[in-house]
Amino acid sequence: MSRSSKRDIRNECKRVIHELMLSNSIEQITVTQICQAAEISRVTFYIYYDDKYMLLDDYFNDLWDSVIQDYKKQMEGLQLEPVDCFRSFFSSIFRMYYSHEEIFKHAIADADRNLNVRYYQNIRQYTETLLEDFSDILRPRFPIHETAAFLCTGVLGFFHEISQKNMNQAELIDYFTVMIRILVNSDLFIH
Repeated sequence: MSRSSKRDIRNECKRVIHELMLSNSIEQITVTQICQAAEISRVTFYIYYDDKYMLLDDYFNDLWDSVIQDYKKQMEGLQLEPVDCFRSFFSSIFRMYYSHEEIFKHAIADADRNLNVRYYQNIRQYTETLLEDFSDILRPRFPIHETAAFLCTGVLGFFHEISQKNMNQAELIDYFTVMIRILVNSDLFIH
């Protein structure tokens, strides 16, 4: 099988999982449904993926790559100020979330723990990277790993609460920028 055919099968499986997650949690989706919608056999599916969660990882990695690309694009030409970096990073996450909102609606913690855990881990790991990059400026009071976990838990909680309001993306990002500025200037960091 050619390299492009392998890529086509993977892309089709990711397209299908996206479509199925518009109305179902990953727990409700079966490999049989994926295969039928992608018009592939179960044998073909299992050549590429061990299970539907491995496909979900592949799909989510693409979403995460789009976050990082968007973040890097926003950072082009900006001075590396911590507030700008965090604002840009989290606004990239917000944009990805809003462009895939129908999927994340079905990713409630109880029903779709896998998607939530993957989402949180990626955000926390990249937040750790940002904290490490700015540790000489920000100087976290607590270990970087703990500070990143605190920030991410707060951001995701904020994200959940704010999604209940009727705010557009720009208002949300402005609102969040103020919050990040307050956090960066708080006692969470040594000044």
